[in-house]
Amino acid sequence: MGAATGYAVCHTLPARAAEGAHTSIVNCIAVSPDGRIVATGGWDTRIILWDAADRKPQHVLAGHRGSVSYLTFSDQDHVLSASWDTQLRLWNLRDGSVGTSYAGHRENVSALAIDGDLIISGGWDREIIMWEAASGRIIRRVTGHREQVLAVAFLPEQGLFASASYDLTVRLWRRGDGGEVALLEGHGRSVNCLTVSGATGRLISGATDGEIILWDVASRKEALRVAAHDGFVTSVAVLPGGKEFVSTGGDGVLRRWDSHSGHRLQETRSVNRPLWSVAVSPDGQQFYLAGHNGFVGSVSPDETVVQSWN
Repeated sequence: MGAATGYAVCHTLPARAAEGAHTSIVNCIAVSPDGRIVATGGWDTRIILWDAADRKPQHVLAGHRGSVSYLTFSDQDHVLSASWDTQLRLWNLRDGSVGTSYAGHRENVSALAIDGDLIISGGWDREIIMWEAASGRIIRRVTGHREQVLAVAFLPEQGLFASASYDLTVRLWRRGDGGEVALLEGHGRSVNCLTVSGATGRLISGATDGEIILWDVASRKEALRVAAHDGFVTSVAVLPGGKEFVSTGGDGVLRRWDSHSGHRLQETRSVNRPLWSVAVSPDGQQFYLAGHNGFVGSVSPDETVVQSWN
């Protein structure tokens, strides 16, 4: 997997030209390592690549047969997608082709993460699958959750990965062999999202009850609980450095938090409800948002108005 600037990728990609914005719910949003490309995925089964500078759609990646549920960039030239069609796909942004497909889940895939040559994905089949990124080979199936797996995240410094589920739990697993090392209980409703703050050594989870819990990974205990949203928490993302994080919810609000104290630093309301996903630019100066009815937008720290890209 080579490296190229996001600008070159966006403007030389011979994939399908953009056909306008999403036509329904936008589930997920991700930003490239250099901050020049924003990728969105939605119920319309499409992935749209946007130029972050002019906020306009550039190209469409089409091929999934179900809602696109999660996106992450593996490097500047590749974006990894998960879908309700039960598959993952690794897209080459140089030509819009699918480099590798990952078939193994039996129901909707709702979560994924990549770290080096290891991919983990979680689905409605209650399984986590560990994949070899280059070949698409299944390394191991990890079981333990009693309901759908809704989020996964790597904790590289601890040699672990985490998962969150509709069964109200967060679980920690060994990266090496997929063995379970901890069960974290405390949420009163389904746990929808996860992120990791390396600066604080905390795992951050958000749930349908509107609460966010910051877990101390070393002690396996709850460090802090925040009443974050009026309604379900949909997404959490850490700012560069890990000292702050942002969240979105069913209330259509983006909030920024201090990762140590849980103090609220920013509240920006959108006319679009819910906001389904948030991604942070590499410099921490833009928060990219995905929402209902095809909504894509952005806001910077301390701004009070969300800029719509539609």
